[in-house]
Amino acid sequence: MQKKISSNFVLMFFIFVLGSALWSIIVLKMRNTINEQLHAVERKSFENATLILQEKVESYVHGLQGMGGFMMASQYHPSLKSARNYAEFRHFFTNFPGALGYGFIRPVKSEKLNFYLSEIKKQKPSFNYRKLNGSHEESFVIEIIEPIENNSTAQGLDVATEPRRLAAALAARDTGKPVLTAPIELVQASGKGFGFLYFLPIYDVPHVPETLEEKRKHFVGWSYAPILSSIVMDYLKERTDLRLSFNLDDVSDQNKVTPILEMIAHDDENKTIHKKDILIGGRVWRLVGLVNNQTSPLLINTMTFVSQFLGIIFFGAFLRYSYRLQMKNNSAKERIDKIESWQTAVLNGTNYSMIATKPDGVITIFNKAAEQMLGYKKEEMIDKLTPAVFHDLNEVVEHTKSVSFELGRELTPGFETFVAKTNATNLPDTNEWTYIRKDGSRFPVRLSVTGIRNPEGEILGYLGVAEDISEIKKLSTLVESQRMTIVHSAKMSALGEMAGGVAHEINNPLAIIASRVAMLLIKIEKGDIPKTQLIEDLNKIDNTVFRIGKIIKGLRTFSRESSSDPMQEISIQQVISDTLDLCREKFNKNNVEIRLEGDMLARVKCRSVQISQVLMNLLSNSYDAILDKESKWVNINVESHDGFLKIRVTDSGTGIDEKTVLGMMNPFFTTKEVGKGTGLGLSISKGIIEAHSGAFYYNKNSPNTQFIIELPV
Repeated sequence: MQKKISSNFVLMFFIFVLGSALWSIIVLKMRNTINEQLHAVERKSFENATLILQEKVESYVHGLQGMGGFMMASQYHPSLKSARNYAEFRHFFTNFPGALGYGFIRPVKSEKLNFYLSEIKKQKPSFNYRKLNGSHEESFVIEIIEPIENNSTAQGLDVATEPRRLAAALAARDTGKPVLTAPIELVQASGKGFGFLYFLPIYDVPHVPETLEEKRKHFVGWSYAPILSSIVMDYLKERTDLRLSFNLDDVSDQNKVTPILEMIAHDDENKTIHKKDILIGGRVWRLVGLVNNQTSPLLINTMTFVSQFLGIIFFGAFLRYSYRLQMKNNSAKERIDKIESWQTAVLNGTNYSMIATKPDGVITIFNKAAEQMLGYKKEEMIDKLTPAVFHDLNEVVEHTKSVSFELGRELTPGFETFVAKTNATNLPDTNEWTYIRKDGSRFPVRLSVTGIRNPEGEILGYLGVAEDISEIKKLSTLVESQRMTIVHSAKMSALGEMAGGVAHEINNPLAIIASRVAMLLIKIEKGDIPKTQLIEDLNKIDNTVFRIGKIIKGLRTFSRESSSDPMQEISIQQVISDTLDLCREKFNKNNVEIRLEGDMLARVKCRSVQISQVLMNLLSNSYDAILDKESKWVNINVESHDGFLKIRVTDSGTGIDEKTVLGMMNPFFTTKEVGKGTGLGLSISKGIIEAHSGAFYYNKNSPNTQFIIELPV
């Protein structure tokens, strides 16, 4: 027994010594690993900072593209006011921290400069043309810069009169790519350190021309943004490791290093310094990162010694509790199995198709709902195929173009099309797609794609959750059909209301025709009618017949379904005249005066039948409202302003009470007696005008009852 105890003691002592030695080796290895990992983390943080800096500066290109699109839409000659409106809509004031604004620079030949400046000053008398410290054969004038409040000193500046600005502008024009200037002092941020101008060339063709000659031939100007480097670096500091400090230099010229921003005090040679060159906007920037507050080697060595000591002390406890640890491991495995069972139940217990993939698109999860939707078995898909097998290739190609334009970079049709936006934004990307079942049948889905990332932000794979929206599409079609039926019913109701007036309008000329024909027959019978008198009477009959035909044509046009009509340019006077032909007799019969004012020769691109329906509704409402008043008149005023045609319909009423104003644009709201109104007129009118990209509203500031229609010209 004593011998057995001694042998056990020797065995335990041997295990203790061996275990202590092994633990010491492990701790020393851990110390080296910790040092390596600390350096790796520091390097990773610095690499992440370079990506953040590059992505931040390149993000300004989205704003440049937006301004370029605005210039194209404005035919390259927008008003300063419309530029302001676009800037407010695009949120240039808040969406791009670091960019002091966005604007447009126009090249102007020397011989045309005076004429150009006189035209600009008609819009803004305070526009001030200024040069810097150089000259060029052509002027590059900052025509627009928003927000103007913080950039007024830049408006009117000739950037061709300063070499660094000129070089970047010409490079952008001749390459078709966004280009940054070398570091410069911005005129609107004097004393605030270096900044840059970011140029994006604009051509009068949809794509960047291929040859230099074509680029210069089709060149219009630049969208541009002034960028302050200190704000960009503040943005970088807020999003990176707090232990990092940075210097930023421009090293585009191999023989010269131009400091952009210095945040590092080079007073500690023991601190780790990282460097990386970044190509941005045609410039080469060097980001230098210094790691402050590095973990002390003495602290690491102390921790190593403590770990060794504690490891040896507790090694015996390890031997004692090894069995219990094994039991806990078994219990943990049971919990993992339980979690996996729950995961399987969740995946297969939903009606949504859930498909997960690896980063390269190969499918890793294919739940029951996906099998039922698509007709494939998971065994056919997992680790074998990508989602391309059940997508429409033509649809993917078209979507690729859209995403490429939105992200500002060329994408290749394929799996990248589905994940590019979620990669860029780290948010789910939801779109409608067409899925193709194994049997070839097709159905619409709403697909949301999310990137699955590890704690370091690296993509581990993607999850696509899809919902079959076939029934939703059918319901949407049914709702739209019913809406069109209601609109047509409202139009027919309006026709019914005007039927009496139109009948009278036609009866009068018919009576005239009958009377004149009877008189002609009598005169012909007596044989005492001159030829000239006969021709005159026949012409009057012909004019009267033409008048009747015009009224009938107006009724036929007004009553037909017009929602699918193409947009056509037409004189607003023609639209108003056609509308009044249908109701003028009713107004004249009841002594309601119709007045026409303003620019009746203005033209507008619209569906004329629908605009006539809106006018008819407003005229009918005015007629009903003022019929019993002493002063009865309706005024139609037309004026053009800032790219919009504004039609004011005003009657002699004294306005509408506030309670009615709050609800009158809602469907089925009416203040008329039962049977005299559908309550749809104003809501349908509002929908028609908004479908024309216009505005329809009641003017509560008018002393009389007034509705306003605004249409883009």
